Amino acid sequence: MLGRNKPAVKPDVIIPVYRPDIRLRFLVKRLEEQTVAPGRIIIMLTLDRGDSRLFVPEGCEVYTLPRRGYDHAGTRNLGAAYSESPYFIMMTQDAVPADRHLIENLMKGILEDGAAVSYGRQLAYRSSSFTEKLTRGFNYPEVSSVRTAEDIPSLGIKAFFCSNVCAAYDRDAFVQLGGFSAPAVFNEDMVYARSVLESGKSISYRADARVYHSHDYSVGRLFRRNFDLAASQRMHPEVFGDISSEGEGVKYVMRVTGKLAASGHVFSVLPFIFRCAVRYAAFFLGKRYNILPLPVILRCTDNPYFWKTQKRLEKENAGK
Repeated sequence: MLGRNKPAVKPDVIIPVYRPDIRLRFLVKRLEEQTVAPGRIIIMLTLDRGDSRLFVPEGCEVYTLPRRGYDHAGTRNLGAAYSESPYFIMMTQDAVPADRHLIENLMKGILEDGAAVSYGRQLAYRSSSFTEKLTRGFNYPEVSSVRTAEDIPSLGIKAFFCSNVCAAYDRDAFVQLGGFSAPAVFNEDMVYARSVLESGKSISYRADARVYHSHDYSVGRLFRRNFDLAASQRMHPEVFGDISSEGEGVKYVMRVTGKLAASGHVFSVLPFIFRCAVRYAAFFLGKRYNILPLPVILRCTDNPYFWKTQKRLEKENAGK
């Protein structure tokens, strides 16, 4: 068992970072206290003009790129290229290990479950709203699982649900499958996860690899993120074309609404339904981004640099 025979090769941890604050130092400190210590901690620091490295801890390897150069997939691929370990872990700057066994349990998904990618359970912070806690519980249950392509007919999109907020990757599989599909406005982790299943490999969800990670987004931010989410699905019909996301969304709404009512949070039901309506509106528009003019897209997206770069490249290619 991994708990007794820990991996001889330590996995590197890769963290894309933008405008870091004190939480990044806390995250790195927690990583250094793990029962399986990381080999290297690689920071992919996106800089705006005038930004500083004030909150980047010493001892990390820091690689910088301009704000316009950030890409959800490309930046992570670059971080993986800097790593030389046969295993690496992707995290985000706001995901904090819940205990000292995060890396150890993530690696069990690779070394014991035999998966190409292993992702962890996200817990809501204590300060989060009750609705957000229910949402985390819906997406990240208490029971671990290993999924293969055979699960797609029964589980649908849940079969290749995978979040690189906290996920371990086998390098050989990552290289073989070409890494994350770039460029990407969003959802690069699930696009990769589908390729894992289609290649005959498996995905491990480790409920015992836990991080604190949650957001009580404003309505505007919620809209923008769901617009990009839907656009990413439209960009990859080979991944999402045969799968309906709406069915899983209805299941989510029904389950959370029922739990809100049953637990006495009846006054939270209408705000939750409103936020779901906002998400659906954003999803509807995002799925139709290809017929929207750029000014409209820029008002809807959470990543304007991506869309400006794509439009510029389209014009350059059209001129050739």
